[in-house]
Amino acid sequence: MTDTAAHHLSASAQLKRVDFEECSRLTDTSAEHLSKCEQLQSVNFWRCGKLTDGAVAHLAKCSQLQTVDLGCCRNLTDVAVKHLTKCQSLETVNLAECGMLTDIAAKHLAMCPRLRSVSFAWCGYMTDAAAMHLARCSDLRKAIF
Repeated sequence: MTDTAAHHLSASAQLKRVDFEECSRLTDTSAEHLSKCEQLQSVNFWRCGKLTDGAVAHLAKCSQLQTVDLGCCRNLTDVAVKHLTKCQSLETVNLAECGMLTDIAAKHLAMCPRLRSVSFAWCGYMTDAAAMHLARCSDLRKAIF
């Protein structure tokens, strides 16, 4: 799959879920195309290694977004997670193996009022402070470090 697939899918007004797991040729342009999908609720970009913070900035335009899987997207920084705070319906986030993330990412996610599940597995810069930030999430049911 390439960015062209996301371009074609962006024409689907009712698209609610897209799964591009391990599509290593996708770039931020894919997320830009998908940002036009007003009904989009779930995106899976696990192991799409070319994605950067810019991709997440585009995805954050999807006001209905509830589930985001960006696991193994190793170019993401805390800035990407800050973009996710615009998604007020966000419930589930996988950021496992996003090795540049720090406690600041957890601080940002703690601002998402509906957050229920988050994974920071194998994010080596996380400390106890990340858990402290997430403890503020009243709906949080699952946290993986």
